[in-house]
Amino acid sequence: MSSNAVAISGNKIPAHVTLTSSRGNENVAQNQEIPRIKLLQMMTSEAIKGNDKYVEGAEAGLFYNTITGDLNKSLSVISVTVKTVFKVWQTDRKGVLGEFPTLDAANMALNDSHNPNMYAAPEETDVHLLLIKNEATGALDPAIMDFPRTKLWVSRNWNSAISAKGGDRFVGVWNVGTQIVQNDKGTFHNLDISWLGWAQADDYKTAEAMYEQSTGQIAA
Repeated sequence: MSSNAVAISGNKIPAHVTLTSSRGNENVAQNQEIPRIKLLQMMTSEAIKGNDKYVEGAEAGLFYNTITGDLNKSLSVISVTVKTVFKVWQTDRKGVLGEFPTLDAANMALNDSHNPNMYAAPEETDVHLLLIKNEATGALDPAIMDFPRTKLWVSRNWNSAISAKGGDRFVGVWNVGTQIVQNDKGTFHNLDISWLGWAQADDYKTAEAMYEQSTGQIAA
C-alpha cells in the first residue's frame, strides 16, 4: 500500500533506490547545455563591479564557468576534440550571429543578415571540447573553450604538442593557466598550457565515450 507522504526526506538513500543505473536519462545528454569556460579580462562584464553581469570574486586572469559560476586560477583538462569555426560577433561582442564551418558560409550569413553593419568580420576560432578534472573529487566535467584571436596560436601550438604525444587526442592531462602578455593593443591575459601527464584509465575511458558521443563514432 502506498504511503500518502509526498516524498522521503533526508539525505540517506533508501534501500529500494539504486544509483548504479541511469534509466530514463538516455536522451538527456543531447539536451544538456555544456558550459563554456571564459578567461576573464579587465573589461569582461563578469569582472566589472557594478555591471549587471558581475560575478562576486571575479577578476582578470581567472577562468569563469558560464553554467556553474565557478572561478579558477587554472584548470586540469583533457582535450577531447577540436574544430575550427568562423564566428560572427556583434561589434560590441554582446551577441553573436552564429558560428560557421567556413569563411564563405560566415560571410554569406553576414550578408544575409538584416543589419550587417552591427557585426564584425568573421573571426577564425578553434573550439575545444574539454573534460575538466576536479582535483578534489576526481570528477570529470565537460566544458567548451573558445580560442579566438591571440588565443588561436596558443591552440595551434597545443594541437602540435598533443599530436607529438601520439595516440588518441585524449590520452593526456594538461594544465591550462594564464600569462600576462603585451602587444600593440595593450596588456592582457592569455593562455599558458603545459603537460601534466597521462590520463588515468577511467578518465581515458570517459574521454573516449565523450569522443564517440560527440562524433557519432563507435570504438572498434
